[in-house]
Amino acid sequence: MTQMSGFGCNCGESKMRDRSSVRKMAGVREDISAGGTLEVECIEGAQKDKGVWRGLWRLFVCTQADDGAPLRALVVVAGDASPKYIVTVSGLVSLAVELGFNVVNVPLAAGQKEVWEIAEDHR
Repeated sequence: MTQMSGFGCNCGESKMRDRSSVRKMAGVREDISAGGTLEVECIEGAQKDKGVWRGLWRLFVCTQADDGAPLRALVVVAGDASPKYIVTVSGLVSLAVELGFNVVNVPLAAGQKEVWEIAEDHR
């Protein structure tokens, strides 16, 4: 798992507090721009289906509270606040580009997690 340099912790660390609320995609963009990270969790491992790599990934945005404590929030769809799932590897890459990431690792097996962060000189 990638170290969150700005917050001094790993996003999936057990002592991290979960936010009481979820985070919509518009807020995620703001959090990432402000130095937050995105945790990508593979729920169903990637499998090739007619030339497309399919799986199931869930997203968490990791930020820092006013008191310096790390926070982790589930990323949700704006309309109904259901979890935002990505179902293809190309969908993950598209999301990464839209959010401003230049290099990302994609977890391909169920249970794996990766933390995406934007280098400070690219914000």
